[in-house]
Amino acid sequence: MAERLIYARGSLAVADGPALAREADMLAEREGVFETLLVSDGVAGDAGAHVDRLLAAAGSLDLEVDESRGQLLETVRAVASAIRTPWARLRITAFDCGGAVEIMMAAAPYSPPAPTIYARGVQVSLADDARVHRADKSRQVKSLAWRRQGGALLRARPDSYEVALLNDAGRLAEGVRTNVVVRHDGVAVTPPLSEGCLPGTVRKRLLESGAVRERELDVTDMLSGREVVLTNSLIGVLPVARIDDLRCEVMGLAGELRAACGAAQR
Repeated sequence: MAERLIYARGSLAVADGPALAREADMLAEREGVFETLLVSDGVAGDAGAHVDRLLAAAGSLDLEVDESRGQLLETVRAVASAIRTPWARLRITAFDCGGAVEIMMAAAPYSPPAPTIYARGVQVSLADDARVHRADKSRQVKSLAWRRQGGALLRARPDSYEVALLNDAGRLAEGVRTNVVVRHDGVAVTPPLSEGCLPGTVRKRLLESGAVRERELDVTDMLSGREVVLTNSLIGVLPVARIDDLRCEVMGLAGELRAACGAAQR
């Protein structure tokens, strides 16, 4: 089925207009955390890693999730298996609801970037109106508050695929919805978690494989025309063609990292 699905309060249903309105209203001002997974042919990718990160993030914000890891995984797989489109985006949200933590899952059809996009790269903007504060606990997880702020940053730049963020020291942190990797002196490097970036699942796999290393990156490292790529669980690894008015090299880094990521999954 091509409809959007919502799992809430123990039941799964097709999300009609009123259900979508209730979801938006329910999450509009809530405190909580979320995860976004890619579903391919009814299978949720990296489900265990995303559930682990959701539970860790909820704990860091003192949100006590009643469901066990096993229960959440079972529900994620059940929701994913009900999806009939080849690709879908599945979002898991844990949020405060009157003192209790509620779990909601929403699945919608998804279209991955076209092969031509993976070949030529995307446009990125550098944020000049937002900074990642490294000591901000809520910015170290995928919080609903950040989802709302990040969405506003993306909507303000409709011509850009992504918005890159600096931290309070003026160094590269991450993208609104991605981790960032730069080819620096022949080595693929990404900011360490201490710089204010989120522990992305693709980022983690690339670090564990040895394909990427951690290194602090000044903004000039990203704006010097080197190869830059974006990573997250929906897009995998996507090259950057331009950052604002500056061109980036689009050579072999994205393909190399996609291959390393695939090898690490086997």
